[in-house]
Amino acid sequence: PPMAPPNPNYCENIQDLKKTIMTHAETSHGMRLKDLKVRIKDLWEALLNERFVFSFRNSLEISAYRKLETKYSNAMLETENKLHNKIENEAIHKVEESDLHKELKKTNEEVKKSVSEFFEKDADANILIQWKTSFEIKIKELQESIVRETKRKLNEILQQRDLKKKIDAQRTQHENTLFEKSKELALKLKDKANDEETLKKEFGLFWKDWMKIISRDTPAIRDIDIMRDMRMILSDVYGSINADHRKDSRDIFSVLSYSDYAQLKKSSEFFTNAYRSVKQKVLGYSLSKEDEAQIRSLVNDVVQQTDKMIQSFNISKMGYNISYIQQLIDYIKARVTEHQDGPVKYVFKNEFFMDLVLSICKRANKTITDQHRLFREANDPEIYVKKKEEEYYSIFQKYCHGATSAAIFGEIICQKLKEPIEQSIYKKTARQLANDMRTDCPSLNGNRSNLEKHILKTLAEQEDFDKYMNYIDYPRDHFKSFISDEVSRYITDNFSVRVLPKMKKSIELLQQKIMEVVYKSTEHVQDNSGDVGLWLKSFADELSDELIFSEKDLSGVKHDDVDDFNLLEDVIKKELPSIMTDIS
Repeated sequence: PPMAPPNPNYCENIQDLKKTIMTHAETSHGMRLKDLKVRIKDLWEALLNERFVFSFRNSLEISAYRKLETKYSNAMLETENKLHNKIENEAIHKVEESDLHKELKKTNEEVKKSVSEFFEKDADANILIQWKTSFEIKIKELQESIVRETKRKLNEILQQRDLKKKIDAQRTQHENTLFEKSKELALKLKDKANDEETLKKEFGLFWKDWMKIISRDTPAIRDIDIMRDMRMILSDVYGSINADHRKDSRDIFSVLSYSDYAQLKKSSEFFTNAYRSVKQKVLGYSLSKEDEAQIRSLVNDVVQQTDKMIQSFNISKMGYNISYIQQLIDYIKARVTEHQDGPVKYVFKNEFFMDLVLSICKRANKTITDQHRLFREANDPEIYVKKKEEEYYSIFQKYCHGATSAAIFGEIICQKLKEPIEQSIYKKTARQLANDMRTDCPSLNGNRSNLEKHILKTLAEQEDFDKYMNYIDYPRDHFKSFISDEVSRYITDNFSVRVLPKMKKSIELLQQKIMEVVYKSTEHVQDNSGDVGLWLKSFADELSDELIFSEKDLSGVKHDDVDDFNLLEDVIKKELPSIMTDIS
């Protein structure tokens, strides 16, 4: 340490260290100084990373563990995505740990092989072998941890899927009814197939009428007002908010001291209590530094937990419900009560609870509103179907020109595949970019200490005191914001050289996969003398690992008369590239 007194034995200790290093080097079967440098570097990086180094014997073991951890994590991400698709496609209805272990079988074999090579083929195998058993235990624990977390996430998706069924069924019904009605109109106008103006006019009238029917039969998903709901709950349930307080409320995240929010706990000792009461009225109550730190820690933790709650609501998929705000407020109330009932010298005034609720709801307002907007755009029949008008008109035109059922069905399949393909490409590209950033982005390619170093460097360059305070008071928020900015910058700077090529490659591979499945399904039907139902089942099942697409997506589209599977193949082969081009 800088201020430590001189150590008279320092030189002797250094000599002893040198002798020890040289002695071990002589028996290391050719270990070189550059190898020692690498090991010390591995050890130092591991020491900085969560202090877990103390559970390992040497730097080689640490380095190997890191590589295997990355291998497991990447494999589990792929598995999670595949099972997520199967859940959405209703191909599976429950996720067990055994399912995940089964999916990881190949990765396990690769890891076992890597472990074996590490302990048996390394130059220092005779030294490392003594730690093989403990290392294998650590790898096993890592695997179990990843499996448990993935199982939890996938079962949450299962629960949400079941809740979302009604919404999806309603949307599919509207969409498929429109297909059938447009087909009926096309048959009536078949003799005017070459009169484009008449077709557009008639289709426009038809579309307008059906939009009215959809609006009438299905209540629109309304805009939401988080702050209004919050005020209503506070007034109705807690009776603790009024117009004056809303006017005087403060942002609890920016206050310098919480003293105005606290008062001394009442004491059973009359005189002490009376003295404190008078002092508090005259001078006000001042919190100690420890008290301030405790309250700030409480606020930060409540913010983190409410963020997690909001994320778990999955509003973009499930929609908004006022009960979510009720849950947030109840949780905040419980935490505030728990804190002041603990071993602290103060209690909170009611203003603390109200301002904490107001501040958290203001903070969450944009997130919840944006997520609800996404839900509305995806599920409000009027909004969703309006976006499909061009697609319906294209199919309507083909019906008018006498296209066969197989040709129309092929085009409908391609239209239905567009959104799942987009989701698949974006998710896959995101995973690939995340791996790239861990390697190429200086601020994101190390541990927390490395990230913090880059945050401090950025703060110094910006010379923005408010951001410094935000970093000190709310480090989690600042970390998230910094990482988000780094990711955005990386994508923007590398879009043409990294992002676009990855997307194009993924699109190319997925297009090949879809066409392989088309050929395979046709062959399967022909070999089994099956019908279009068998073709569709085979097609959807084969794609269930790759896309969120199932037979139910076409349940309302009449296709019983489709029997020309070669034509169906040709249509999909022709239409699919244009779908892919739209995505890229």
